[in-house]
Amino acid sequence: GIPILSKAAWGAGFFNSYPDPDGVHRRYRLIVKYRDRVGLANEPDYLFAPLGLRALERYLQDGGARANTVIWAGPNGVTNVGIQSHKGKYILPTNRKGQILINHLGPSDSVPLFPRYSAADIIKGNRNAAPPEAFRDKIILVGATAMGLVDSYVTPFNVSFPGVELHATIIDNILRQDFLVDPWWAPLYTIWMILLTGFIFTFLGPRLPALWMHLLAAGLFIASLVLNYIYFNVQGWAISAVYPPLAVLVIWAGLTAWKYMGEQQEKHFLRKAFTHYLSPQLIEEMVQTKTQPQLGGSSGIRTAYFTDIASFSTFSEQLSPTQLVAILNEYLGAMTDILMREGGTLDRYDGDGIVAFFGAPVPLQDHARRALRTALGMQQMLTDLREKWHAEDDRWPDLVKQMRMRIGINSGEFVTGNMGSALRMNYSMHGDSVNTAARLETSAKQYGIYLHCTANTLELAGRDRFEWRPIDYVQFVGKTEPLETVEVLAYKDELNEEQRQMLGFYQQGMNLYRQQQWEEAKAAFQASAKLEDNFPNRPTTPSHVYVERCDYFIAHPPGADWDGSWALTSK
Repeated sequence: GIPILSKAAWGAGFFNSYPDPDGVHRRYRLIVKYRDRVGLANEPDYLFAPLGLRALERYLQDGGARANTVIWAGPNGVTNVGIQSHKGKYILPTNRKGQILINHLGPSDSVPLFPRYSAADIIKGNRNAAPPEAFRDKIILVGATAMGLVDSYVTPFNVSFPGVELHATIIDNILRQDFLVDPWWAPLYTIWMILLTGFIFTFLGPRLPALWMHLLAAGLFIASLVLNYIYFNVQGWAISAVYPPLAVLVIWAGLTAWKYMGEQQEKHFLRKAFTHYLSPQLIEEMVQTKTQPQLGGSSGIRTAYFTDIASFSTFSEQLSPTQLVAILNEYLGAMTDILMREGGTLDRYDGDGIVAFFGAPVPLQDHARRALRTALGMQQMLTDLREKWHAEDDRWPDLVKQMRMRIGINSGEFVTGNMGSALRMNYSMHGDSVNTAARLETSAKQYGIYLHCTANTLELAGRDRFEWRPIDYVQFVGKTEPLETVEVLAYKDELNEEQRQMLGFYQQGMNLYRQQQWEEAKAAFQASAKLEDNFPNRPTTPSHVYVERCDYFIAHPPGADWDGSWALTSK
């Protein structure tokens, strides 16, 4: 020091500052050791207090009574530092190194935290430099505050904070006993919060939908910040505000990435397993509902669906193999698109036939209605294809230009699932209701119809949504119970006038038929037969079938106990 100042001074203190590794001053050292003559044996260490603490000692003196700084130390280092005076005892919470956390009062860029007066003006005797009461009973610190001087430090609030005000801040903290405490358990608390966050995410994260997981992460992130705010501003505890929220973000990001990769793997697996017989929309729904393919199946009320091209066996006689493949690919491609669009599941292609079902693997409440919509859509598509093939002139024989398809549909309980072995699975359907749908498709030929379904399917789909007519109360080969079947003609109110007249005569004949009024029923069916659509290669019509059946019953009356059923003699 300067000798003239040292002799006149009441005491001395060090003014060195020790920043954290990032260069920010958050702690204030209350004691340092210094050995003056290091060359002498057994020379004791000298302990020095900082400038701010020494100035406070001088301020707290009461007459001749001194104010002393007391240091409590143990085997592991300093435990507390205090100032003892007649005006009171001030305990300063420190760490083992004798450092105290600075409770910074805020930014000082625009408004100084403490009153400042120009020392040069006061020394020159400028009476307006400061009012007399500005220094009465006050602690006065003299130092440099200009930006260009080296006595400035980086704090959490300022990039250039005057060093003299750093000492003033500590004095203010001690007098007001407004400290920040660095609890010994703070590292344990931080570790515990990180582990707790990890446990919560590990337990709940995989079980929650994505939105709820994001909300959980946001809640934990906000909760950690709120807790830290309470600890810091209410309790004065300096606990890490970085690691617990950072742990939330890191674990959330990792779990989100893990779930995303898992979902992508599931999508890839499901697409690989189902892409050939499920629509992309249903595959996405399976991903969302975590539906996984596995050996075995599940039973439920669903709708089975069979199609077949009429007289297809003669196609191979008139078409070359290349033409046969081309026509089949065009036909099956167009029909499968309609099936997929309505949410159907493709079981397999059986030659020229399509085997499909509705209501699995993803449940569909309107499976029967979707099946009927698919059937009407396919029949309309085939009409469009026939027009296209006609327009291609001589490329196709008349047999192709007159192609018709039969469809059989039945709703009921059957099993769907992966059938086969663990090495090779096929998602398929099995059950008596499936066999009935197949019989409906093959028996449609005997009635000369092209959309044959059960009355139960029509009821489930909504009979008021379609134009239809009863076909039979029929007992199939190998079955013991008769089944009511119908033909679906079109959507509601889409029949032309001639079709409506035909349907009126036909329904009249059916009512008389069930009353065993054979002659009257025959006349009604003959009237409807004249209005049936007799296109090329149509084997018969329902009206013609019932004209012949009326003749049979005229010759062989069934008796009064007849239930209206008819037993087929072939499949």
